[in-house]
Amino acid sequence: MDLLLPFSVRAEDRVKRFTKDVEKAAIFCLAELDRNKGGLIRKKPPEKILFVAEACYPIWLVPWGNVTLLFDGIGLRKHTVPFDILPDMNVFLREIKANAKSTDAYLDFLSHNINYFQSFAGKGKKIVRGLIADPSFVKDFGSFLSKAKRVNGPISGKVVLTPFMDKAAVESSVAGLSELRNDLENDLRELNYIVKVLIKMTDEHIKNLTRQNEKIRQRSEKEVSRFKSQAFRKTERMRKRYEKKILHVQKGAEAQIKQLQQPREDLEKRKMQLVEYVKNCEAELSSSEEKKDESSLESWKLELKKSRGELSEIEKNLSKIESDVQNVKRERDVQISQLEAEFDAKSKALMSGLEKIINARDTKIALNEEKIKALKDYTSAFIGSISKIVDMRRSAIADLEKFGLQKTRRKYAVAYVPFFLACYEQEFKRRYSLFPPSFVHGMSRVAKIKGVLKGSKITVILDDRSEPITNFLNLFLQLVKQNPIFEEKLVKAACKVNIVGTEESRQEVEKGLERLMDEGWLSAGERRFFKKQLAKT
Repeated sequence: MDLLLPFSVRAEDRVKRFTKDVEKAAIFCLAELDRNKGGLIRKKPPEKILFVAEACYPIWLVPWGNVTLLFDGIGLRKHTVPFDILPDMNVFLREIKANAKSTDAYLDFLSHNINYFQSFAGKGKKIVRGLIADPSFVKDFGSFLSKAKRVNGPISGKVVLTPFMDKAAVESSVAGLSELRNDLENDLRELNYIVKVLIKMTDEHIKNLTRQNEKIRQRSEKEVSRFKSQAFRKTERMRKRYEKKILHVQKGAEAQIKQLQQPREDLEKRKMQLVEYVKNCEAELSSSEEKKDESSLESWKLELKKSRGELSEIEKNLSKIESDVQNVKRERDVQISQLEAEFDAKSKALMSGLEKIINARDTKIALNEEKIKALKDYTSAFIGSISKIVDMRRSAIADLEKFGLQKTRRKYAVAYVPFFLACYEQEFKRRYSLFPPSFVHGMSRVAKIKGVLKGSKITVILDDRSEPITNFLNLFLQLVKQNPIFEEKLVKAACKVNIVGTEESRQEVEKGLERLMDEGWLSAGERRFFKKQLAKT
């Protein structure tokens, strides 16, 4: 089922219908005004209107997923779709699987390939012949389609341009675009698969390292328990030996002190006697002095001196005994302290093996914990890089659907865009004017632009509906100029449907001129002028 779009649509300021005869009359007036009237200076003859014909440009409507793509039926357009080339994912998967058995090899692979997905491997492009991807064109064409009518049979009275791109050619272009989309979607699946593989392998290695740490702790606990038990027994035996040594030192010191202190009691007793005797001598000496008994006085002086000398000697001996006792005690304390320090040192030496066991355990666990952290960090970095590429791929896929109309269709169809083409001849040379689909205005527009309006009012009755569509159709004129064979076929077909080519068609245009004058677009003089020119064509 094909569609035919209208050439003219009433603008908001127009109330009256714009019938086909009025449309043709307006186009004829515009074509006539654009005709070169010749010149006196260069002595060129005036241009002649070879034809003014309505043509239909074919646009393929192609269902593609959730959108409808537009393809240039004449094939003047093509669209280049750029895309990023991914690093070789198959090579990455082979390498990662080859290094997955050993945690160290796996970590080494991750560390050396951390930048593998940091950037794309290069740029590629897909050329899709005929695809119309200009967003502004697609948008305007979508609104244009709302006015389209179904075509159930041949289109008469118009030059229906035969598509250079038939359905097979369009299907081939669509297949290329679908292939690109499939490739992009496959990339997404492969990237997501790589993420799953990374997560799975990393989890396996982390679980393995965690199990290793648990086994290390369990073995360490057994070793520590066994070592402590052995060390405790050895320490207890050693403690008993050192306790005996300390006891021996203490007993030896006590024996020495006892031996040293044996004379102390006799000396202390004699000291007390001498102290009393000295006091007695001093009393007797004082009494002799009072009695002035010279012989007694001298005798007691000798006794006092003798007693004090003996007392002094006793005190020296007692002091020496005390000093010797203190020396024995100090020597005892030093020996005991040395024995205790020796015991502590040997005890620590015994327990140093425990510290080695604990340090070895902690070192192994710490090394595995570092590997676990490295696995998580590397995997997270890979997933981050891949996620960015995934987002870009998703964006690229979404961009493909932006090429088309956000409408779904079930079947291929051709939508014909009408336009008028005027052909002028001058000294065997041809020139063309193209009139694209237009809005038709009411007379109120003349009032709005009266200050800037130059020439006839009829020049502002039509206004291009879409600049992108107008630019698109103007490319058609380039094809006509560049392809003489196509031009001859076009001229031949256009002459057959020339709106001023037959008496009947000229009468229709003449009726349109009357209505344009009635609306105020033409003055009576202008109507007579265009009617006269119409008769000459």
